[in-house]
Amino acid sequence: SQGLRIQNLENPVTAKDGRVVWMLTNGLPVLDSDGGLIGYRGTDTDITERKRAEDQVRESMAYAESLIESMPDMLFVFSDQGLFIDAKADREALYIAPEQFINQHYSQVLPPVLVEQLDAAIPQALSSQETVSLDYALPSGDGTHHFAGALFLLAHLVIQEYPAGMYRRLESGDTE
Repeated sequence: SQGLRIQNLENPVTAKDGRVVWMLTNGLPVLDSDGGLIGYRGTDTDITERKRAEDQVRESMAYAESLIESMPDMLFVFSDQGLFIDAKADREALYIAPEQFINQHYSQVLPPVLVEQLDAAIPQALSSQETVSLDYALPSGDGTHHFAGALFLLAHLVIQEYPAGMYRRLESGDTE
């Protein structure tokens, strides 16, 4: 057997003191004159701290997700450029379908009167770093619906950008 190259293998190793240490292993097979595998030559890099940090981010995101999912209200997340990047709402309660607003700037999809309100409220929320309330109305098939909204910063959370057309957490976590 010629053996296979080992590339970026993340593997836990138990140290002599019983701690689990995560290693990133890269290696090339060492062969005898007949092409048989003798062993490997390579490197191990301790990535324990990186793995801990990744676990902390995962736990923090899971906690934030559980808080968001438990909210009965609608929730919309904007990027710092004003693009809708996430939404939590019953599809029937939305002004337009998620496919029409995710990855779009709010000024491209909302009525002008609401755009004006957001144009004023967003800079206020950013400069004060406090929650800004706004009341607004949106037309729907059965009349006009009135809403009480609140804008606040999520600067401490890591928001992952999504490819065009992707969104999460609609109708109990279904992804379209």
